[in-house]
Amino acid sequence: MAILRLLFVLVLGLIMLPFRLLFGRGGFNNFVVLPDDDPGMAAAKAEAVATVPEFLKRLATPGADLSTAAIKAPLPVAGGAEHVWLIDIRYESGEFVGTIDNNPTAATGMRSGDTVRVRETEISDWKIVERGELIGGFTIRYFVSRMPDKQRAAFTAALPFSIGSEPIPRAA
Repeated sequence: MAILRLLFVLVLGLIMLPFRLLFGRGGFNNFVVLPDDDPGMAAAKAEAVATVPEFLKRLATPGADLSTAAIKAPLPVAGGAEHVWLIDIRYESGEFVGTIDNNPTAATGMRSGDTVRVRETEISDWKIVERGELIGGFTIRYFVSRMPDKQRAAFTAALPFSIGSEPIPRAA
């Protein structure tokens, strides 16, 4: 299980690298170390899978204010999985098809830009950014909730979107 913890730290680091490079925030660390069997992470993934119908609804009728739609998918590696974000999402017969948006480790045998298929029940998260606000992003929200206050403030200030209090805001 130590390999899963290492992969988690590595994936989070890869997700955060563009933000650190873009915003020059070398003075803080964006890693959140969680136990392999972290119940909060399991709950975040379960909520993402349970709310796939909401994601599909928003994908089917995107508003002009939609700037991002992505899912997080596991790529198999020895002893576990590495989770990456997929963009340019389409849905075909119970599977999402998308393009890898970050740089996975060589252990996955995949690269940024490769096409991946993943069953809807196997995703680890989904996210949409509408009107500059994160919708979904259950694992992101969980990572942020585990950060110390100072780290959380610096991290959220560097994001190109805001994280509201509700993962799926109620219709106005």
